[in-house]
Formats: sequence, C-alpha cells, structure tokens
Amino acid sequence: MFRVGYRQASLKIIIVSPVPIHILTPEYPPKSGGVADHTKILAAGLRKQGFQVLVWCPSNMGTKEEIDAGEVRPNLGRMRIQDLVPVGKRILSQGGKVLLQWVPHGYGMRSINLPFCFWIWFLAKRGICVNLMAHEVFLPMEGTLKQKAAGIVQRLMIRLLLCGSHCACASTIRYCKFLQEWSPTPAPRIQHMPIYSNISVVKGADLVLSLRKKILGAKTNGFPRFIIGHFSTFNGMITPLLKACLRQIYTVEPEICFLLMGKGSVDFERDIRIEIPEIAKSCVATGLLTSEEVSLHLQCCDIMLQPYSGGVDTRNGSALASISHGKPLATFYGLRTETLWREKGVSIYSECEDVNALCCQILLLLDDRERLARMGEAARQLYLEEFAVDISIRHFTELLSE
Repeated sequence: MFRVGYRQASLKIIIVSPVPIHILTPEYPPKSGGVADHTKILAAGLRKQGFQVLVWCPSNMGTKEEIDAGEVRPNLGRMRIQDLVPVGKRILSQGGKVLLQWVPHGYGMRSINLPFCFWIWFLAKRGICVNLMAHEVFLPMEGTLKQKAAGIVQRLMIRLLLCGSHCACASTIRYCKFLQEWSPTPAPRIQHMPIYSNISVVKGADLVLSLRKKILGAKTNGFPRFIIGHFSTFNGMITPLLKACLRQIYTVEPEICFLLMGKGSVDFERDIRIEIPEIAKSCVATGLLTSEEVSLHLQCCDIMLQPYSGGVDTRNGSALASISHGKPLATFYGLRTETLWREKGVSIYSECEDVNALCCQILLLLDDRERLARMGEAARQLYLEEFAVDISIRHFTELLSE
C-alpha cells in the first residue's frame, strides 16, 4: 500500500548519503514551468542538507554559473537515444541515485517517449536506485482516437518506469492510486509527496498597501471595497467558467475589482472587453509577473477565485500559492477535489460547476469580515503545516537517504 496523508516533519536525525543524486527533469530555469521551479527549489534544498545534487536537463537550461560548477548539466538534448546513451554512461560511472521528475508530456516525442522509459529501466537494472516523482501520470482515456492511443502508450510508460523504481511518489493521492493500479508485482513503495508553492511570500506591508491603492485607484468607477483575484495561465479549460463567474458577480456587485494575474491575463481582459464590455472597467490584468510581483499582487486580494473544472487538488500550483499567502479559495468541487480543502475550512465551493451558487457564497463571505479573516488564517496555517518547502525537503531527504 502507499503512504498517504499529510505529515509533519520528522525530528529524527538523517544521515545523508555521500553518493550523488541525479535529478532528471524535462525543464529547468530559465525555462518557466511548475516542474522547473520545483526542481530548482528542491535541488537547492537538498544541497543544504549535504547532498551532492546533479541536475540533468535538456539544452538551453540552467545559468552559466550552475553549468560551470557542474551542478546543472543540460546534456539530455532532445531526449533521444543518441542523447541518453552518453548521459547514462556518466551516471553509471559516477553511481548514486536517480530522482526522476515525471510528466509524460515533458520528455519529447509527442508525449510518447517509450525509449526514454526503457533507458530509465536499463539504469535501474544496472544497479542505479531510481526514485520516481510523478507530477502527472498519464492522459485520461477520452477524446480523439489519437489522444486515446497516447493515453495507452503513457500507461505502458508509467508501468515500465514503475518496474525500475525503488520508490514512486505522486503529487496527489489520486495519482498514488493510479500508480498502485499500474505497478508490477512486487510493487515499489508508493507514497504521497505534496508539492510546494514556487511563489515565496514577499514581506513588505507598505509595498502591498501601496500596490492595493494603485490597483483600486486605477478603476474609473470609484474605489471598490474588495479585490477578487485569479491566478492562472488562462487556458481554455478555465476561461469559460471564469467569465461566467465574473459576469455573475458583477451583476450583483459592480463595485468589486477583479485582479487577473499570470500569462494570458492581458489577452483574457481583451476578450472580456469585446464580449462583456461593461465588466472590463472592473478588471485589472497584470500580464506575466516575476515571483516577487506575484506575491505582492496575491497579498492585495481578499479572496482567490480559482474555478477549476475538475476540482482542486494538491497539484494545483495556483491554489497552493493562494493559501501560502493566507487567501481563501473559491472553487468547484469535482472528481479531483481532495477532502482537506473542505475539512480544513480554507475554501468555499459549489458542486457540479454551479456558477450561481459559487458566486453567491463569494459575496456572502466578502460581507463577513471575521469569517474571511478566519479562513485566511486557516489557509496560511494549512500551508505551513503540510506544504511548506522545508517539510517537503525533509521528506525527500528521508527518501534519498534510505
């Protein structure tokens, strides 16, 4: 069985293994992405614990200083066999353990890179201890015939990776169950490893107050009492629901500011201006922000509207960024929703993508300042107790020291 639940950091002494840790990742800064940021933070944390960490990634990633120091090795190229063979030889010659950052669409060949998975299996058979960190597992078996075929291949890929893994971790409990279903016999140990937010909280009450006044003062319809934030990449899965929510809230309370953060926010605001022009005057779009700017903007919000169509889980980086900044979530309850989001009192939600019900709850919460503050504090506390970077680094330290 796999280990589940949200655990406090252990107090036992960890003796760090002297062998190198080879982190294999499909992305690394300056390339943007959740896995890129996760890898950089994880590598830095493990080094502070005494590990020798070598990050292997595709070309054009890592800084010159990191590459010159040998900490980052952009030798995976396009992740074809001709790229992987020399990397494999170097890993085998150095020995150590592999930590694979797995997302099926990250390793090229249109998300069906079976040769890469055979290569990982080969390293395991040659004595390299492989630990799998699954940020995503495989595509659902739906959509076009081509998409279903890719889903089948990705299931074969995860099976092959599990055959060579000492331990398999997943970012959500739901993914842990998938790993269990596709594991060989005997199965590797499977455990839940929640991810952390890659947006650190920037301290600066004066900066936040100044920015909030600037955002509210930018509105032509006076000074709204509240700021409802949304942080995402504004993909096609979320924008229709977001538009419906904005329309519903504006109809009832036009004196609310909608702060739209992230890549795609400017295009989304432009679409709003065309499709629902009366709402555009209440919207402020930031465009792409640095991590520090995201933190300051998040702190300006009263509540975060994150209408995930399938529900919220511990893989949603924007949800983790929100609660790490003490902001309650307004979202939908779906198949992916994990129980802690309702049990811990950090979110309000509606069933079955009921926009009207969700928006009514948002407006009621904004009118109850005490409850809003309690939920914000509960959100911050939940993040500190279960998702903070130091807790995650501790869990990875324990895993890699076995």
